[in-house]
Amino acid sequence: VYSQNPDSALYAARFSETPAGQGNYVLALSAANGRVYRWVAPDPLTCKPTGNFEPLVRLIAPEQRSLYTAGAQLSPNKGGSLQFETALSKRDYNRLSPLNDNDNLGGACFLSYKQNLWPKAEKNGWQSTVQGNFEYDSKHFQALNPYRPAEFVRDWNTGASSDTVAEQLARLNFQVKQKDWGIIRYDLGSFLRMGVYSGQKQGLLLKLQHRGFEWMTELNVLETTGKMEKTRYTRPKFELAKSFFKEKSTTPLFKLGLYAERERNSRNATAQTTLASNSFWYDLYRFYFQTPENASGWMLNASVSQRNDFFPAGNQFTQNTRAQDANFNGRWNKVPALAANAATQSLIWTFSYRNLTIIRPELTPQKPQETYLGRLDYSIAALKNSIALTTGYEIGSGQSPKIAFNYVKVNPGEGQYTWVDRNRDSLLQVDEMEIAVFQDQANYVRVAITTTEYLRTNNLAFNQNLRLEPRFVWGNKKGWRRVLSKFSSQSTLQINRRARAQAPGVDPWNPFQQIEADSNLISLSKALRNALFVNRANPAWDASITQTEQQSQVILTTGFEQRRTAEQILHGRINFGRQWSLESDLSRSVKKSENQLFNNRNFSIRAFTANPKISWLPKQNFRISTALQWRNSINTLTGIEKATQQQVNTEISWNPQSSANAQGFQAANALRSRLAYTYIRYTGQPNTALAFTMLEGLQNGQNYQWSLNLDRQLSKSMQLSVSYEGRKTGNRPIVHVARAQVRAVF
Repeated sequence: VYSQNPDSALYAARFSETPAGQGNYVLALSAANGRVYRWVAPDPLTCKPTGNFEPLVRLIAPEQRSLYTAGAQLSPNKGGSLQFETALSKRDYNRLSPLNDNDNLGGACFLSYKQNLWPKAEKNGWQSTVQGNFEYDSKHFQALNPYRPAEFVRDWNTGASSDTVAEQLARLNFQVKQKDWGIIRYDLGSFLRMGVYSGQKQGLLLKLQHRGFEWMTELNVLETTGKMEKTRYTRPKFELAKSFFKEKSTTPLFKLGLYAERERNSRNATAQTTLASNSFWYDLYRFYFQTPENASGWMLNASVSQRNDFFPAGNQFTQNTRAQDANFNGRWNKVPALAANAATQSLIWTFSYRNLTIIRPELTPQKPQETYLGRLDYSIAALKNSIALTTGYEIGSGQSPKIAFNYVKVNPGEGQYTWVDRNRDSLLQVDEMEIAVFQDQANYVRVAITTTEYLRTNNLAFNQNLRLEPRFVWGNKKGWRRVLSKFSSQSTLQINRRARAQAPGVDPWNPFQQIEADSNLISLSKALRNALFVNRANPAWDASITQTEQQSQVILTTGFEQRRTAEQILHGRINFGRQWSLESDLSRSVKKSENQLFNNRNFSIRAFTANPKISWLPKQNFRISTALQWRNSINTLTGIEKATQQQVNTEISWNPQSSANAQGFQAANALRSRLAYTYIRYTGQPNTALAFTMLEGLQNGQNYQWSLNLDRQLSKSMQLSVSYEGRKTGNRPIVHVARAQVRAVF
């Protein structure tokens, strides 16, 4: 029984997921950190379990695996090649137990011979070869890694044969090739799994090419028998293509082609004529158009196809589904000539569309659907790179899982989150986790755990970056163009959105649509930044206006979680000679949080901040800075929680020069210190998520923070860092944190 009482919570159980209906527990909705499992009663009629989790952990015994091989290769005659290899494997499934050790060892061998039949004909472009292979694996042979092709089981229909037996594989192929015309090849193969499976396969390949025409025909036929089933697997393929050329040119303009293939796999249980449920049959037809790559500024590829799938019904197949696909992708590049103001442009796109039609709904759980996938990338640089624009747009459809977050404790300072035990029960709940303000409190990391519950979604991604630098063109001009050359801007927009498929009122193609219904959004990540600079990087003065906005939403097992941050900043800097400089920031910000399960995490904080700063640089290696900050913030959801902050912050940095040692090495030193005093007047309930965010980890009343950091280069490859931080926040005790680190740079 799950309990939050430390007096009775004496045990911890580990659960494993089982197939549906084979467990007695299900996931429970809880605010606890991690997963809570709830017992469910069995079916009242069948008394069978109805859950999908059990408090079981599979134990894995320590095992040993080794493999020894030896081989040789030689040429017994001209044009002939002989290869031989043998192997010995050992696999002990439990090194701690002597039981069944008689099956640990296994052997295998491989023999291959290849002969060029007419070596003298190679000078005329002809090549004729014959090759034979034989492989034998004993009953208990096990390789360290799969050595057969990935499609081997599918090619030989051995999926239903899982007995541990000895195997024999024999293959023979004959091939004739002419470099100007093509190739013809015949393959014959036999695969035996002693006493349980026997398969024979034949294959024929014909490829011809002449005067722009390309012809390909391939046929594979497999027949197998076994103690469980017998199968017949046929796979014919056909392709006809024609390349069109310019007159007196060897580079094709474009290519048209027709491709078709069929796979029919008839599987019957032994002594029965009824088709097994894993039998399948499909026909695929495709017509395509393509242009060669790197032949010009354009490259185009387009195709339309149709696939008909048939389902086994009795002793014959009946058509079940029809899928129609269309694909279009290409590229366009424009490289400027010698003109100085010419633009460089690039456009790359790809688009796929599929329409699935269900002809016999009673034969499949699939539903009719339309799916699409597309991406568009465009970039331009013009007017001596004073205008640079990149745009990326991507659409698609798919499935997204619901996510649960688990917080794991790590070493102090190595995480990103801190635990605030607000109800003082000494038990961690997910609504008590906050992003750490102070590094020594960052003791937890957040781990995302995907669940087995998936939602069908329409996916969209949009990225755009625009940079304007008039000084590249008008930096040496006069008049109004000289004035405009002092301005520059940088804009960035990123949107990643997953919305429920077929949600009412949701346009899956529009990245700028504001979706009001939170239940329609599966996940959202949006980042916007606009910055306008005046006299940027000028040593005398500069100014800027910046707008930033970040928004995120994710669907969790406990409901949706949404956050939004927006800020506008006016920045200015002026230098009074070489020693004195003045900076000032004025900002307006909004922080919003909304959580479907935890109402105590719902807030909207609006804040106004002024932050002037003055710096004195008497020497190149010594600087003193003093900054003042005034901030007023309010929770606009209730109007009750308010905070007023005044802060004085002084920083000193000193980089003293050291003398060189006998080897000529001169150590680099850096000493930095900081002292800050913050006075806060806060009205509202303390020790809440709202108070932690509004006060940025500080407390109502007087807050003191100080730090001292020393960095020293001990040698060319050794660096020393020593730091000390302290703080006194409100009525809480003083916190001291010291760190030392030595780094070796190779």
